[in-house]
Amino acid sequence: MITYRATLDVPPDTLRTVTRWIAAHRRVRDIRPWQRVATARTQALLVLRWFKDSTRVHLLARDAEISIATAYRYLHEAVDVIALRAPDLHDVLATARQEDWPYVCLDGTLVATMQLHGPKNPSGAESWYSGKHHRHGGNIQVLCDPTGYPVWVSPVSPGSTHDITAARTRNKLLTGLRSVAERGNALLKKTWPALQMVTLDPHRLTKITAAALVLLHLQRGARRSRW
Repeated sequence: MITYRATLDVPPDTLRTVTRWIAAHRRVRDIRPWQRVATARTQALLVLRWFKDSTRVHLLARDAEISIATAYRYLHEAVDVIALRAPDLHDVLATARQEDWPYVCLDGTLVATMQLHGPKNPSGAESWYSGKHHRHGGNIQVLCDPTGYPVWVSPVSPGSTHDITAARTRNKLLTGLRSVAERGNALLKKTWPALQMVTLDPHRLTKITAAALVLLHLQRGARRSRW
């Protein structure tokens, strides 16, 4: 086997912050911390590689010298830890009023997943299949500030859900300027390529996209925001 050095296009501060969050989570939750087979930093690297490079889990396991089952467990755990930092919709709208934003923009995007044979919708079609995009996935509503920067993501709805239906379900927000919100959707997917095709359970998309939003905010560091 050939070994080689690699780089990850993520700021060091992001790695340090995620490592700190995971370490804090472990201190609170772990009953037997000595049984951990990898450090908090290794777990942080694992989840960041997954988001940034869409690295397959069996490769993450190999590089971290852990089993594939442990790699999946660490990945889901890290996603949950990061997602906890995602802003709440009411806090975002309160900030918008406080900072006198002229408007906010809401638009839906499909986060593609592997084919899923799940429950049918009322029309008899697969709930997670989007007829608009002709692929399986989850519908995520992304709220952006007036510059088109994402500030909130909704819980996932099955891919067959129409954007207007999803928007009405999520606090009946108006779509605003669609083109601005579409830029926010593109920014999330371009920064974190894992969102272009998620191979995990699509029900996990709520936490995955929330974590991606938090990581995006970490990378933008200089932005004036409470998040």
